[in-house]
Amino acid sequence: MNPLKKNILVFSNTDRSRVYFRYLNLYNVEFYSEGMDISGFGMAVIDFGSKGEAIAGANTIRSQKSNMPLLVVWDFEKKLPLNLFKNMEGYGVVNIHHYSENSIERLIDDVEATLHPQYPQRKNEMAIVIPVYNEKARMIHVKNFLEKTYSLVQEEFINACIYFVNDGSSDGTEKLIDDMVEEKISQSAYVFKKLILSSKSLGRNTKKAGTYIEAIKSINSDVILFVDADDSFSTSDISRLLNIVNEGYYDMAIGTKDETAKGRPLLRRGISSAKRALTAPLLPRGVYDSQTGLKAVSGNAARYIYPYLNEDSGLAIDLEILYVAKKLGLRVAQVPVDCEDRDGSHINLVRDSMQFLKSMLKIYVRNRRI
Repeated sequence: MNPLKKNILVFSNTDRSRVYFRYLNLYNVEFYSEGMDISGFGMAVIDFGSKGEAIAGANTIRSQKSNMPLLVVWDFEKKLPLNLFKNMEGYGVVNIHHYSENSIERLIDDVEATLHPQYPQRKNEMAIVIPVYNEKARMIHVKNFLEKTYSLVQEEFINACIYFVNDGSSDGTEKLIDDMVEEKISQSAYVFKKLILSSKSLGRNTKKAGTYIEAIKSINSDVILFVDADDSFSTSDISRLLNIVNEGYYDMAIGTKDETAKGRPLLRRGISSAKRALTAPLLPRGVYDSQTGLKAVSGNAARYIYPYLNEDSGLAIDLEILYVAKKLGLRVAQVPVDCEDRDGSHINLVRDSMQFLKSMLKIYVRNRRI
């Protein structure tokens, strides 16, 4: 082994050996075998397909070196057992890495954080996710909102990126968004232009749920903020939610607009009040509004929540996120925000409200035993 490199032990029964050898090439990587001397290793990667195997693997390592720092690698798509740590022996650091094909950079960061917890890691990264669907008629609002959000990223949150996620639009929105993104990128003075602003299309309409799920799956940021595209929210409220979650105490911060929304019809106010009453038992303490289109979640909390989310939740995906957050014991702050309702909403109040009720029942049934 190269004496100038740190030694990392990998204990695994998965097929990711090539990942460790290829991307952890700044370290001496060895796979554990029974009877080997592990005293010279700085940390161990534990990568198994089940909770029992992961605990057994961790305890095998800790039985020989009780303070060995561990990085437990867990498949992004799998639900992480909340009691994973309870039966682990020893007293060293244990970190979790939620593995996906998009998480290699974070894997390297997590290895460094496990090996060198005394050193500061990279500055927290943020993602501003803007779902869009058939926005052609309201594109002026989308352009105005991008201008404001882009300025916010350039001037204040320089470690943030903006992502448009197209929810299967059929009116030419995809091309309009792509052209707008390319134009903005071409005007940018940033060296890494593609990292600041990008767009992605789902190729199908999911009533918003798919945009949230895809964003959580594909974006490796420490804070992920979801916001409607129609310029109905202010950058000051966006900043407020980003800062609340980035500070670290709250896992989520969600905006509520029901008391401040401008231009909202009386019928819509009434339906919103009814929804609040019906969803109250599913929401975290202190939260009464699940449907406002502005919310921020920490990257770690998003990775815990992700395996419980379902595309068929549609417009109730916000409720599913909050109900799972409640069941997982996450800390959620509700923040009053200013909002101006725009014309051209794709919501059919009666039809979509009925579908929301059906989705709410599904969400309760499939997540009540978490």
